[in-house]
Amino acid sequence: MEAIVTNHAKQRTKDRLGVSKKIADKIANKALEHGITHAQAKGNLRHYLDKLYLTHKNANNLRVYNRKIYLFRGTVLITVINLPNNLINIADKIQKNIAKEQ
Repeated sequence: MEAIVTNHAKQRTKDRLGVSKKIADKIANKALEHGITHAQAKGNLRHYLDKLYLTHKNANNLRVYNRKIYLFRGTVLITVINLPNNLINIADKIQKNIAKEQ
């Protein structure tokens, strides 16, 4: 799958990840391919993704990747938000388990 990045998402990637807008496409593709999906999330992380899904109805594909949450509409990246500090450990453990399986 090839991710399409909106101008808003490019700006948010620059602001929140500290990388240039040119890198946004590459990061979006990695997040789409390797990010934690809702089905893979557990516990409080899953509950937080549920809340985000219900508040951002345009985003139907949420991915957690490298301590950030990527909100996609299909394969179109809408925005990037920071993962709350209390969920970082959970996301890191799940990400590590996914990497072992692949």
